[in-house]
Amino acid sequence: MTKEWADMEPKGTLKAGKGRLHWMWILLALSICLLLPALALSETAIADFTKMIEANPNDAGAYRDRGRAYYNEGNYVEAIADFTKAIQLDQDSAPAYYNRGLAYYDADQNDEAIADFTKAIELNPDYELLYNQRGRAYYARGNYDEAIADYTKAIQLDQDFASAHFNRGLVYNSDDQYDEALADFTRAIELAPADVFYVNIRGNVYNALQKYDEAIADYTKAIALNPDYAPAYYNRGLSYYDKGNYDEAIANYTKAIALNPDYLVAYNQRGRAHYDGGNYDEAIADYTKVIALNQSYDAAYYNRGLAYYDRSQYDEAVADFTKVLELTPANVSCMNMRGVAYYFQQKYDEALADFTKAIQLSPDTALYYENRAGTYETMENHDAAAADLEKAQELRGNQ
Repeated sequence: MTKEWADMEPKGTLKAGKGRLHWMWILLALSICLLLPALALSETAIADFTKMIEANPNDAGAYRDRGRAYYNEGNYVEAIADFTKAIQLDQDSAPAYYNRGLAYYDADQNDEAIADFTKAIELNPDYELLYNQRGRAYYARGNYDEAIADYTKAIQLDQDFASAHFNRGLVYNSDDQYDEALADFTRAIELAPADVFYVNIRGNVYNALQKYDEAIADYTKAIALNPDYAPAYYNRGLSYYDKGNYDEAIANYTKAIALNPDYLVAYNQRGRAHYDGGNYDEAIADYTKVIALNQSYDAAYYNRGLAYYDRSQYDEAVADFTKVLELTPANVSCMNMRGVAYYFQQKYDEALADFTKAIQLSPDTALYYENRAGTYETMENHDAAAADLEKAQELRGNQ
């Protein structure tokens, strides 16, 4: 016979201050992804469960176990089907609703996941893990208030539930409630001090608050916990960049890239640091690498276009700005920059067209009127130039 509560109440528990900390929560804290127990279920195991079902078609536990095996393989359709059959055979099986909810959640069917977690909670209202998981589904759906309520309930049931503190912190952070986020992340770190992900994420909050030294301290701690954790180097690079320390930023981005040669955003950010340091060749090389990794990454084309522009390579700049506008036609900053590049190519009609389009997209930006005025003046259309300058002065007077 299969164990009905194999997922929800594993045999072993760990004590950690108040309340019980199930070993399953430790896995959750390490990966942030809620995983089913590592049963090492393979295709052979699925075949074995199938034989059990053939021998006893009314064995709800066998359907649950086979569903878990399918889930562990990422086969959510088959997993959901088996959990549904288990529920049909035993409508009061909280584990079956819970496991089906997990499958729905990982299949990005959050409405169905919430319904299943809610049913599991009705059947077992004092199990904190259920609230934590439903909170994740609410968060994924953008229902921040409901997510916070669920995480808070999970914490009320177990004040030492590190994952619930961390997850609630994520919601607060997404809602720009940084003080609350910091408090929750700090508590999660107190409960799980070796969790590199928790420390790294708290660093991100400090960086958002422009507390760069505190952010760097957290990223440095994360690196001490796991020297091969590329995101910590990348994030530490961001903080050094925001402090204007481009050499340290570049060193950190370079380390992140060494650990993950396909780290697209690290190349892009290293390119920005090279660019701001006046190293245009290195910047162009990095942006070109980004484009090789992802030909639809509009920021890399724009940034490379700026570097080409500053090197007076206007043909290349125009080509890159044009690519950006193909990808994001309403990018008004790029529209303006292409107009400037056209101007220096002495393609005044094209420049006028771009400045005019920029004005249409952002009619309250004085710079675009000024650029068009300069173009009109070069073309000796003095009346049009004067009108644009007057409009620009009006706008600047209102700023």
